[in-house]
Amino acid sequence: MDFTPTDLGKYRLLERIGRGGMAEVLLAQVEGPGGFQKKLAIKRILPNFASDAEFVRMFLDEARLAALLNHPNIVQIFELGEHDGAYYVAMEHVDGSSLRALCRRAAIVHRPIPVAHAAKIVSLVCEGLAYAHALRLEGRPLELVHRDISPENILVSASGAVKLVDFGVAKAAICSSSTQAGTLKGKVRYMAPEQIRCEPIDGRADLFALGVVFFELLTGMLPFQGDGTIAFMDAVLSKTPLPVERLRPDCPPAVARIVERALEKRPEARFADCRSMQREIDQCLLAHGELIGAHELAELVGSASLVEESPKLDTAPGRRLGMQAKTEIVLRPTRARCPRCRRDLSLSRVGAVEIDGCHQCGGLWLDEGELQELSNHPRVLLACARRFVPTQLPPPASGGLCPRCAASIEPFQYDSLRGIELDRCPRCHGVWLDHGEAEVIDARLDQDA
Repeated sequence: MDFTPTDLGKYRLLERIGRGGMAEVLLAQVEGPGGFQKKLAIKRILPNFASDAEFVRMFLDEARLAALLNHPNIVQIFELGEHDGAYYVAMEHVDGSSLRALCRRAAIVHRPIPVAHAAKIVSLVCEGLAYAHALRLEGRPLELVHRDISPENILVSASGAVKLVDFGVAKAAICSSSTQAGTLKGKVRYMAPEQIRCEPIDGRADLFALGVVFFELLTGMLPFQGDGTIAFMDAVLSKTPLPVERLRPDCPPAVARIVERALEKRPEARFADCRSMQREIDQCLLAHGELIGAHELAELVGSASLVEESPKLDTAPGRRLGMQAKTEIVLRPTRARCPRCRRDLSLSRVGAVEIDGCHQCGGLWLDEGELQELSNHPRVLLACARRFVPTQLPPPASGGLCPRCAASIEPFQYDSLRGIELDRCPRCHGVWLDHGEAEVIDARLDQDA
């Protein structure tokens, strides 16, 4: 949906950056004397939730908590305000990319994020989390736990700064709202086992989530798999993830061991705290002669420089972690191929959602994260589908190659998309929708209503 620039008190709202179920984030600008201008982000409650007392309490808790956090690796809060009876938060605008977007771009061109870059990003997130976990107020520990560490909530700016954002479901001693027993807060795909079991948690739950993020940055996959929320939760509680080296052969054993330790089921088997995990990562980077700084991370975001090939690395001390054969990513058209008609896929954006699709046959490709998000919002899926009007429908075909990992895809049943039989890649778990399947899903939604 198009956004019309408007005013919010002293702020000029320019465009919508993102929109969730209960709030939205907008790019804004404030002006002052002498031609002063500054861009920032505004997070505000959606109108239909402005009168929800519990959500308003959570929103205010997030603002009060975030205002206490002053660290280079955490997005800065400037102001909590109210306009026309609705609350908003003015915060630092990070001009760059989320880790989710970086992962998608890497998948599109079939080139992994360099190991050293992934490790440095995780190290800097550890830095910000260590500060937050240790924060005290009037001499007493806040006992803060983020509870929503995920690629969507980690940003890398165009200047190479790494920022943690969104403390909306954080747990802290000063929060006025509380989580009822048996209630899960956060994204299930990144939850620690003790969080899934609704047991008391501490900062080590954030370490587990960061381990999931690290695994995903290195392999392009989640460490645990399951069709549906219950199956996924069971996998987190009882399954062992595949070894990182099997999915990413160029990953040094020392880095793989860091990921494996962060993903331990028992909190006491993980790193004691974020400082310990950060120390291990930094020592590994130093031992392999990798000096990754803001400049190198800025290159990853700005020119999207990813390794052309995933070279076999010599893991002896003093050797590098794989920084050769760089190339610039071309987003449109992508280098991913349609499994039906073998044409290049293109990206289309609807709101904050980016979907790969084929302009010839009208098919859509969704990675696992997009599938789980859009299965809860079929209308957005339908809007994406209507961006790809087929010019030529190829004859029905079975099989085909995954646009992401080139594995053979096969039919399967996915209940959360209204029982439509889709094609799924058995390796990366992405899903292909033929033209018209999104419309069928939407029609079944109307029937259910």
